[in-house]
Amino acid sequence: MKNKFFLPVFSLLFFLLFTTCDSGPSVGSTTHRFNNLHENDIFMVKVNTATFAIPAVGTGKVRNYSNPRFQEDANFSTDTAFFGRAVSPPGHPGANEFNANPPQISPGRQARSRSGFIPPEVNDERYFIVESYFDSRVWVERKATLMAVGNHGNIWVMENNNIPISEKEAQDLADLFDLIYPLSTNILGYEYGGGPDGDGGVDGDPRIQILIYDIVDVTGKVVSAGYFWGKDHYPNNNPNLPSNEAEIFYIDSKHVNEHLDFLPFLLIHEFQHMIHFNNKIIRNFRAPAAWYNEMLSLMAEEIISSAIKDITLDTPNHPFGLMSLFLGTYPQVGMTEWNTLGETSYAKAYAFGAYLLRNFGGAELLKEMMANNETNVTSISMALDRLNPGMDFDEALFRFAEAMIYSGDSVAKDILTFDRSVSSEINGINYTAEAFDVWDITSYDPSREPIRRGQGPFIFSLTPVNMRPNSIIIQSNYAWLNVSGSINIVVEEPLDPNVKIYFLVR
Repeated sequence: MKNKFFLPVFSLLFFLLFTTCDSGPSVGSTTHRFNNLHENDIFMVKVNTATFAIPAVGTGKVRNYSNPRFQEDANFSTDTAFFGRAVSPPGHPGANEFNANPPQISPGRQARSRSGFIPPEVNDERYFIVESYFDSRVWVERKATLMAVGNHGNIWVMENNNIPISEKEAQDLADLFDLIYPLSTNILGYEYGGGPDGDGGVDGDPRIQILIYDIVDVTGKVVSAGYFWGKDHYPNNNPNLPSNEAEIFYIDSKHVNEHLDFLPFLLIHEFQHMIHFNNKIIRNFRAPAAWYNEMLSLMAEEIISSAIKDITLDTPNHPFGLMSLFLGTYPQVGMTEWNTLGETSYAKAYAFGAYLLRNFGGAELLKEMMANNETNVTSISMALDRLNPGMDFDEALFRFAEAMIYSGDSVAKDILTFDRSVSSEINGINYTAEAFDVWDITSYDPSREPIRRGQGPFIFSLTPVNMRPNSIIIQSNYAWLNVSGSINIVVEEPLDPNVKIYFLVR
């Protein structure tokens, strides 16, 4: 599609779209006039600002409904070209459930005396409690061996893994975590018991425990790349939810063995969850919703990995790969939802976090979100307002579609876009969110048969659809593309006041 603008300044654009409207031909409708167009495309944006779903009938519709064939004539393809990440998504439904509603824990209550702590050594063995298979909630004890020790992590490998882990692989993982630890703590904060004055936390060990084992379902299929579960910060006195009494996260053996390029992102992702548990739950007792916690992990993946040499958006298994899925499925999951372990929720979380990073403060914004004493929408609004006075979550959501439409060198300063690089230097370390053009990305929706593909965000037909909580949808029509001169569009206003409609022109 073309990369041009009807008006260069966002505020003027909205002035045109809303203040030049006449009363429509009947009560409840509005006529939008667009003048002086020159081969422009017009898009209608619907935003559900509510925290609940709204049925299609309540979302408003276009009355001059000519030639509604935009969706049906999209570029379909049945090829199997890969988009996204060639890995299992991280996470665990039980961990998400627990971390979003944990029992209260008092800072310092769990810490063991450092005076009696004896650090483990390579080849030491210990038993860890894990599930018999992924999400079974049946617990077993299995022996693991300490195969590598770093400055910040102990790498334990469970015996009888389907995928054997060599000493070199274990040491490489320890070395990688040693690189990631200071880059992460510099902007995220520390895990429970961590930091220069830390006491070692739950287990008294200043190193974090990283357990490698086969994270598989009952059939033996790998279903998760790794996870952090806050239950391990509590005493081991609940047989239904036993604790390993340690600052620990879990990594799948196959990913350590076969997906080396994913390991930096995976370690950053799970380490954010661990730090998040300390910052939000232990220190402030503010339980995070899964969508918020996962979004911060994906923002951390992108920002922190940018400080590692040779990692860019083109690096295999970079979270940027999730944009293809997001651009094809974005109306399916709202910004404040987390409804599956699959990649659609991760794609949404990455895209919204990437938008926030590139338009509202980069690494400084992530740092603010982690440091404040709130979670979820309130935390985002606090961080946005601190760096961008007057901005909050609702306004950022309202303008999200803007970034999905406008890209290229001609993007005006006041326009929100993904196509803007933002760099921040924090304590001598540089973190960057790289620019990218959404119209250079092939979108896809794997749930369609044949698989639906196209360039840039998928633009839906004008047919009203159900809207997920805190979601957007971008719609258009062939009659609105490549328009010159003037055009009137009559819109029947939404029955639900939580749905807002506006237009973008490019």
